[in-house]
Amino acid sequence: MRTVIMSLVMVICLLWSGPTWSAEKETAPMQKDGMVMTVLEAQVPKPNWPKLAEVYSERAQKLPPGLVQTFLVQSRDENTVWRIISVWESQHALDEMRRTTETPGGFLIFRAAGAEPKLGVYDVNQHVRR
Repeated sequence: MRTVIMSLVMVICLLWSGPTWSAEKETAPMQKDGMVMTVLEAQVPKPNWPKLAEVYSERAQKLPPGLVQTFLVQSRDENTVWRIISVWESQHALDEMRRTTETPGGFLIFRAAGAEPKLGVYDVNQHVRR
């Protein structure tokens, strides 16, 4: 389990864009054609957690254009609840991925771990980075 957690932390650190530990905050109000966040959520049985982490790590090596950040997260309250949270530079970038991809990568990741995710799409209203 410790190996899985360390792998997830390493992937998040590798995928994080921009300054990560700056004391200064960057605040940017989002325009109508600003960033979009997708959240895939699924119940993943404990025996499938290593497969989920493995496939996520593999697919994270080559991200589609326009994908700014992605995170694989696990609920602290319900440890079988996992999410892939992805930040896209724009709705256009998300639409382009959907247009050129038969099945989005996040769905394939969860399906490889024996789970069927639900999708939520959100407009990023404001963005603050430390």
